[in-house]
Amino acid sequence: MSRATGLLRASSASARRFYNGSVRELNTAVESFPLSLVARWGGFSPRSYFETDASHRSLPTVGFSGS
Repeated sequence: MSRATGLLRASSASARRFYNGSVRELNTAVESFPLSLVARWGGFSPRSYFETDASHRSLPTVGFSGS
């Protein structure tokens, strides 16, 4: 179970890095001339990075008691 939880966290972190990298590239393109003109015409705007709340960063407690 611990290994599966670790793999899930690593996969989530990888997906978050990929998304945030894509957002960074989009924001750079949208804010750079001459692409900013095309972006404005096409309705594109800078996007926010994905961030998790501190309350979601802690690992859940998992118990295997028989009750």
